[in-house]
Amino acid sequence: MIDSAVHRYSPQRSSRSVFHVKHRRRIAAFTFALLTALLLVGCGRLAGPEGWAAPIAEGDLIFVQLERGTITAGTLSDSGDLTQRWHFPTQNDDIDLKAIYATPIVDAGVLYLAAFDGSVIAIDTNNGRPLWPATLNVGSHIVATPAFDQNHLYVATENGEIVIVRRDIGTEANRYFDGSGRIWSQPVIVGDTLYLGEFDGRKLAGINLTSGSLVWDQSLDGGVSANLSLASGRIIAGSLDRTLYAYDIARIPTKAWTFNADGWIVANPLPVGNTIYVATLGGSVYAIDSATGREIWKFHQLDSDLQFRSQPALLGGMLVVADSNGGLRGLDPLTGAPRWERDLNDTQLLADPLVHNSRLLFVTRDGQLLLVNPADGSVIRKQDGEA
Repeated sequence: MIDSAVHRYSPQRSSRSVFHVKHRRRIAAFTFALLTALLLVGCGRLAGPEGWAAPIAEGDLIFVQLERGTITAGTLSDSGDLTQRWHFPTQNDDIDLKAIYATPIVDAGVLYLAAFDGSVIAIDTNNGRPLWPATLNVGSHIVATPAFDQNHLYVATENGEIVIVRRDIGTEANRYFDGSGRIWSQPVIVGDTLYLGEFDGRKLAGINLTSGSLVWDQSLDGGVSANLSLASGRIIAGSLDRTLYAYDIARIPTKAWTFNADGWIVANPLPVGNTIYVATLGGSVYAIDSATGREIWKFHQLDSDLQFRSQPALLGGMLVVADSNGGLRGLDPLTGAPRWERDLNDTQLLADPLVHNSRLLFVTRDGQLLLVNPADGSVIRKQDGEA
């Protein structure tokens, strides 16, 4: 039976600058327990990284990670067949990216990759060849998707650094060091401040991009894994303490509200208008008023083991959520009422979907392409992009 009750408004190397955190906290034992459990549900194993980069598109070109550490470009037919144009790296490139967790960034015919091995690369989308004179390696693993402001990439590393990379020639412009540990969450830029969430450090922070100085920080009860987002002039952050946080950033960030969920928030929140859609590893999906933090509705399917780690998607008047083990659900975005469900046995869905024409494109853990019709949940499945 599906619980679709609606709860409306119920409470719930080059020049370097260093910024210092006055009171660095020792990582508590339970944080490592959380990390271990998180890795077990598919977020990655450092000893054998796999990567969960989301597919992206520019024009009619799709860019997907069908094999670990390799990006493939091609065009996708209505029947789900991928006609490949190129892939990177090739055997002649003499580089092993290990895996790609960060979602690639595409802009004006250039694809920017930030790979787990620390490589940052700009690729010509026409031919798949590198554009910069040399491959830049930041010297640390990369999991977080970089922030991008048209001139620079802001690459967060597992050493707790923000490496600023020039988009034109691929050299390091600056590097700011915190030292509190891994950053898995994509930072956001507002004005001259970069906001980030720390996994090990269990905090939110704001860095002045000119000086590299710490201008704000806020301790949390859990690490941040989901990407930061913006909604109603606020930074929105999901945490492993089962809480969604909203901070006003007009001046010094001030807590606007918090929302307590039923599980770790690993999936990236989805702000749409005045609503934020949030899915949890506890198997629930929430619609939250972005102004007040109040619950509009909650979806939770009883007697199920749903675990959501990919971002919800809103398309064609349907909110689609994907369970990490292949459970797809279509929900009414206004009420949370279920409209359809599809269970794809032995299919792991870890990456965020891509809106492609009138359907959603998912890439499975083993390199299959899934085209999902949001209206009824019908699925076209292709192995490695081939019929």
